[in-house]
Amino acid sequence: MVNGIPPFFTKNRGQLADKIKYTDPVFPKNWSKNIRSLLEALLTKNPDERLKKCASLKSHPWFANINW
Repeated sequence: MVNGIPPFFTKNRGQLADKIKYTDPVFPKNWSKNIRSLLEALLTKNPDERLKKCASLKSHPWFANINW
């Protein structure tokens, strides 16, 4: 998403579904703590724990310099 490729990728749809359901995305080590935190919150497997409300997104540190 941030670096131009999806967090999960394979040409096989079954494998793609398994990756989405059962594996955690791997992020480049040079990414900031804030972008890693944001994407981890958005890609959390458990929907009840996932960052999903607009107000929560807008208040995330990644967006600190955005004038909403």
